[in-house]
Order: sequence, then structure tokens, then C-alpha cells
Amino acid sequence: MEPMPSALLLGFLLAVPQLKTDAEKAAELIESAERLASKGEYHAAYQKYLTAMARYPETDGGRTATRRIGQPSGYLGCADMERAGPSANRVDVVVMGDGYMREEQESFDRLARYVPDLFRQHPVLGEYYGYHNFIRCNLFSAESGVGGYGREKDTALRAAASGLSSGQVAVDGSRVHRWLAELPEHDGLVCVFVPSGSHGTGGGGIATLGGRPDQVVYHEWGHAFAGLADEYDDDVGYTGPPGEAPNLATTDDPKKVPWRHWLDVRGTEVGIHRGGGGRVRGTWKPSVRGCAMNAGRDYCPVCREQIVLNLYRYVDPIDAVVPDAHPYARPEAGAKDGILRGDKPHELGVTVLQPKSHELEVRWWVLPAEQAPPPPAGAGEKSRSERGPLAPLEDKPAAQSRRNGKGEHAFKMRPDEFEPGLYRVVCRVRDTTEMSGDRLPWVLKDDGGLLESECGWWVLVEPELRGR
Repeated sequence: MEPMPSALLLGFLLAVPQLKTDAEKAAELIESAERLASKGEYHAAYQKYLTAMARYPETDGGRTATRRIGQPSGYLGCADMERAGPSANRVDVVVMGDGYMREEQESFDRLARYVPDLFRQHPVLGEYYGYHNFIRCNLFSAESGVGGYGREKDTALRAAASGLSSGQVAVDGSRVHRWLAELPEHDGLVCVFVPSGSHGTGGGGIATLGGRPDQVVYHEWGHAFAGLADEYDDDVGYTGPPGEAPNLATTDDPKKVPWRHWLDVRGTEVGIHRGGGGRVRGTWKPSVRGCAMNAGRDYCPVCREQIVLNLYRYVDPIDAVVPDAHPYARPEAGAKDGILRGDKPHELGVTVLQPKSHELEVRWWVLPAEQAPPPPAGAGEKSRSERGPLAPLEDKPAAQSRRNGKGEHAFKMRPDEFEPGLYRVVCRVRDTTEMSGDRLPWVLKDDGGLLESECGWWVLVEPELRGR
């Protein structure tokens, strides 16, 4: 037999379908399971996981399937309910359920859908609604309901009711974080729904809610997200010394309570009132009625301030920059990167986050290199709270811009208006927290500079370029 010509052999090989590896087949099954779960097709998703686990146990996909459904309680998938922007610059609110079996997922889904609307309708959370993403995470439990009172149930998060305060229910935080790890991105902030009949708890990023969501979401979210304490003074049987919180003190000394900066301000109901933290004596709170951390719906001024500050620990008011901002370090002579040439006007732009009813303040400076602000003390740290406040700028801004309909602000640097030299164009964005109709801003004290952010560009104006 004559050997097949090489060109013909190559064509034959290309025409033959290439067999997929076990790893590729398993990965496709996992991808399919996730897609089905995101659409609410939970039984079909579970079957895909079963197939991957049974057929390809030694592949990454098979191990993923085993990790997710290899036990009686497990994980089916996640889906965006509302997405305002990239997770890197939003607060990701993950909504989970515990005590819901595989065939009960639709009951959980109905509850989960309330959460974005509850945030949207709230005076404070709604003002910053666009700062949040809402993600549904479907967990299935081997048993329906929650444990407690001497009986443990096999559920994904081991929810159990306690004897305190009429059966408060809590979940196992380590299990919450175990399942959070299956999500592509998260901030460790979770609302957990359990079947009806239990009171909620909150703290450490986890708000646990019993039954249909209502304004108790605001109370438990205050615990979970901002570390706020209860402001009710009913004795619920707490033991041990009370701890302090932004809205709870163990002294009535006006110079020592955490909210002392509010006490000398006229026009508020902030004071020092006995009781709080579930205790009648030995604690003091800033408000007496109407606060979500008591039995109200809105947050009192002190709690509201903490909610807003905590938002900016996660979120930068500057959402995007065009062109890419330059580092703080002054470029070396002759550098070509990290610098704009002053041979033409440069259109510089930032996109800022958009609260519901007030504008962020956007200001621009053009400063000689020797007057460029230094980086904040904690520049380069992962957390905005570790960054520290920005350096003060003494010069008046060159401009203050207003956004277009997309939240974009622009500034044109015209080199022919400046003497030759190196300049730093600085853009600073700040949330004044000043609302129409309110006499005072929502935040009175921002020692960490959380409400403000900046970016900058180096521009070189050369004599020969400027004269063109």
C-alpha cells in the first residue's frame, strides 16, 4: 500500500472530530449545572452534578461536584438578582436559604426576591441602592426546617433556634463561608433565610432571617453590615458584660460615648438614653424611638452615619478612569510611560457612583509637580479603611464638574494655558452626604477619609511642544 500523502493525511486528521478529555467533559457538566441552577432548573442541575461526580471523579469537575452535592446537604448554584456593577467596586449581598430541601427551592427563591426591593425602599439603603449587587445562592438541605431545643437537623448551614429572645435562630458561620467560597466573588456579606417561625440574628457579616422578609431585614443588616448594637432595652437574658458599638455605650459620660460628635449639634434628637443592647441597666443609646436597631424602620442619625461609612469601606466613589490614572511617584526625566505629552489638549474623565437623590462632588486641580499631593499613608493597602485620609490641597480647584446621564465627568487639560514644566492633574471625588431638605449631612465625622477618593495624571508641557 502506498503511503498517504502528507497533505491528504493532515486533511483527514483535521476532519476527524477530536475526542474530549474526561476533564473537559466534567468541566462542561459543571458549567451546565451552574447555568441550569441560575435559571431555577434545580433538578436538572443536580443531575448534571451527579453525572460529573459518578463518571469523572478524578477530574477537577468531578471533585467540584463531589464537594457541592456529595453530602446530604449541599450547593446547587448562584445567580444575579440585581447587578449594579462589578463586584470589585460594589457591596455584594449574597442571599442564602437554610432548611430548604431540593424540592423546596422555589419557596426560598420567592423570599430571596424580596431583598433587593426592601433595600430599594429604605430611606438610607435605597439612597445607595446602586452601590449593591444582589446574588441568590441556592443551598439544599437534607431536612426541612431548623434545629434547636435539643434536636439537630441536617441542613446546609446547621440553623438552630436558641432559648434566648423567643427562639432567635442562628447559623454556623463556618458553613456559610464554606459555601460562599463556591461563588466567583463575594464580600462575606450574607442574608440567610430560614423557614418561618423564628426571630433573626445578625453579626459578623451574616444576617439570619426567619420567614417572610420585612423590616426586620434592616435591623439584622445593621448588625451584620455595620456592627450596630440593639437599641431595645427589653431584658432578654443576655449575660456577661455588654460590649460597646457605634450606637451603644457603657457610660453616660458625654465625652466618652462613641457618638459624642453628634451631641453638640442642634436640630437632632441624638442624646444619651438609658438602656440598650437587650439590657435595662448599664448601657446607653443615642435614640429613643424610630430606629431600625430598636423597633423602627429607618436608622437613627448615629446608625445611619455608620451604614454610610461602612459602604465606603467596600466601595470607591470613583468607578472608572479614562485614560488610566498614573501612579503617585513622579516620573523620571525622559520617561515615556506614565505620562501624557503636552502637545495637545487631553480629555480626562472619571465615572462616579450615583446615589439616588444627591450628587457626588467632583473637583479638578492642575498642580506643578512640586505641589502634587503625596500618597495617603496606607496607599496600596487592600482595604479603603486602611488607606487613610487624603493629603490636604491648599490651592483652589481649577474646575468643579457635573456628570452626564451616565455618571461621567470630564476635564480638558489645555497645555497652552500653562508654562513649560511637569504637572499633576488631580481629580477628587467626595460624597458630601448632604440631602435636599436635611439641615445636616448624614456623616458628621469621617476621620478615615472614607467619603473621598482621588486619581491623577502626569502631564509634561515642553517648550517646543507648547509653542506649536
